[in-house]
Amino acid sequence: MEVPFLRDDLLLPDTIPTIETIRSAESIFSGKEKSALRRVVAVGKHFLVKYGRIQPSEAQNLLFLERHLPEIPAPRLFALWEEPGPFNEFHTDPYLVMVMELFEGESLDHQWPHLSLQDKSIIFSKLKVVFDTLRDLPSSGRYCSVSGGPMPHYLFFSRPEDSDINGPFNSGYQFITALAKKSRANWQENQEFSCLADFYERNFSPALQHHPSVLTHSDVQRKNIVVQKTKTGETTTDWKVGLVDWEACGWYPAYWEYFAAFLAFSWNKDDWPIQVERFLQPYGPEAAMLKMMYQDLFW
Repeated sequence: MEVPFLRDDLLLPDTIPTIETIRSAESIFSGKEKSALRRVVAVGKHFLVKYGRIQPSEAQNLLFLERHLPEIPAPRLFALWEEPGPFNEFHTDPYLVMVMELFEGESLDHQWPHLSLQDKSIIFSKLKVVFDTLRDLPSSGRYCSVSGGPMPHYLFFSRPEDSDINGPFNSGYQFITALAKKSRANWQENQEFSCLADFYERNFSPALQHHPSVLTHSDVQRKNIVVQKTKTGETTTDWKVGLVDWEACGWYPAYWEYFAAFLAFSWNKDDWPIQVERFLQPYGPEAAMLKMMYQDLFW
């Protein structure tokens, strides 16, 4: 997408904040550390701002969703521009500023201990509609970003860039083989030998290759789900649900949404890993295989 981007004034809830106002914001959601690469803040009642080392692809994803699935509860993009820097004393390069819609409410992570079974049931039913809607959008059959480019998930990053690892991919077999190739490259870079890449290609690629390409959020965690309690009558409770952090959104195999959620599960903390299955189709064997690859690639 083109940078800068600015939505028409008539479609804005308020005047876009200046960079000085953004940098002085006291409501900081992430990036408080002095060495942080980026920061997420709330500015006033209407704006959520992410700035620093961010990818313009997230802004592109929000525009894609607004154009093709306006019913999805994703933040509206209001503005995107580049600042000359420095972001902080550790990062002096130019950086991006992305201004989005601020959802009212709190993260599901914060609300979770206080929710009744009925509250959870209402929230899950709305989340299921969201993810079913994503899956129903027709796919080209490729595995790629929403614009048809390389995969946006960090597991597919490589330096130097290698399209066999970054994508886009025309088949599920290529998708998994890319991670096998990255494993091989990582071990070679460390001047070590590993049979894992060959193992993945022999066993995981054939087992995982037949899943269709579907539109995927790719980071389903409670911290990325915003909920707000509402009233539909004097005694009837309802909940609004929003989904944030669309940075890694793209076209992935059908199992990827569950796998991405699976990565953040704390199995001995509470019942979240089980409750996820109420709105996401579980892919246990696929997630277990990919978790092995993730530990190889990321650790």
